[in-house]
Amino acid sequence: TEPTPLTHSLTHSLAPQVVYAAAALPVVFNKTEVTQRYVSGHSDSVTALAMHPGGVFVATGQKGASPCVIVADSLTGVVVGKFLGGPDDASAAYGAVSAVAFSSDGNLLAFTTQDEGSNTLFVYSWREAALKAKVASGPDKVMALAFSPDSSQLLSCGVDHFSLWAVSGRGVSKKRGIFGPGAIKQTLLSCCWIPPIGEEGTAVAVMGAAE
Repeated sequence: TEPTPLTHSLTHSLAPQVVYAAAALPVVFNKTEVTQRYVSGHSDSVTALAMHPGGVFVATGQKGASPCVIVADSLTGVVVGKFLGGPDDASAAYGAVSAVAFSSDGNLLAFTTQDEGSNTLFVYSWREAALKAKVASGPDKVMALAFSPDSSQLLSCGVDHFSLWAVSGRGVSKKRGIFGPGAIKQTLLSCCWIPPIGEEGTAVAVMGAAE
């Protein structure tokens, strides 16, 4: 399987900054001052990017046999955490980080790696560098991740599939999505949640399709 190209290639940090990646360098561009700041630490091309809900920290994942995710302070460029997505079996190859997301409350960091046949999902309590879950997400590549507004669920989607993960304690449980009548089974490239409206409202998951 070919490594995933960069997903979610541009995001906003605290105004007036935007964050994007150029090869192995995450770049923080200040639109007002017209200056750039770089985050070092990646050894290969950045393939996934996500902003913390607080607007300061940015997570970037890279490709490679033992890929990693780096969390950096976008205001200073200082790396504050590094999370390995490498294989337990040294003969295996995880290929790339295909998607990354922070939870809505900012406490969790989730990412998927592109290891053929498994597409492993990692969930960390990132401030404590504590691994909460590591589980095969399925045979199909994951293209996007998004936590629900209350951070209790994680939506994943990608090549011909989507799944909803319940996040609790030190584990996750999966419910595979179904393409209902009239829906075309196809690659889903992006996902997000619409917060509930009113006291009795329910959050709604939204996904963007290839066609």
